[in-house]
Amino acid sequence: MKRPSLYIGKKNVVTFVLASAFLLYGIISSIDGVRYFFSDDAPIDLKEAMTLDKETFAKVNDGDYVQVKGITSVQGGSLKKGLWGDKFVVFYLSGSSKFIVVEKQEDDEKRGPQDRAIKGRAHLFKSDAQAEKMRKFFLDSFLIEIDADGIMVESGNIPGKDYWPLILMGLLIILMGLNVYLLLKPMKTEKEMENEIDEL
Repeated sequence: MKRPSLYIGKKNVVTFVLASAFLLYGIISSIDGVRYFFSDDAPIDLKEAMTLDKETFAKVNDGDYVQVKGITSVQGGSLKKGLWGDKFVVFYLSGSSKFIVVEKQEDDEKRGPQDRAIKGRAHLFKSDAQAEKMRKFFLDSFLIEIDADGIMVESGNIPGKDYWPLILMGLLIILMGLNVYLLLKPMKTEKEMENEIDEL
């Protein structure tokens, strides 16, 4: 028995390929966030910024959950991130040339030098373009040189707390399934094509 041939319109294929490329890019970009969400909630302790545990520091990878203690700097900047334009402050840890910290700004939070522990997600300057941009910001704006082998700590980003990567990943997967469905739905067999021609 001859199996029916299936026909797909050229426009449907082009739309499917473009949409698939966009959705796959989004899914791949979300993987790191999902992986971090399920990572260990016990931070890698780097001890004091000024007397750095160099052996432990050398083992930090991009996306690790870390903790470091130090005195926050006076110099820094501010930026807006996210869909709602949340305000963040950027500073370094005094006495160390290894760390830049990005932290969400709270209206009632005190600013200025403070000796405290910073916990958050690590972004290596050598592998994260946004982190490297922050390193160059301090050099260009304040002539403060942060070592290229250092890290930017996204303070307050704790594993298991930010559900946005999971939501985004789920939404993109649903859209990918819908994209495949819309490709297959208008498919027609050779017999159906012949019937349509006869009706014309």
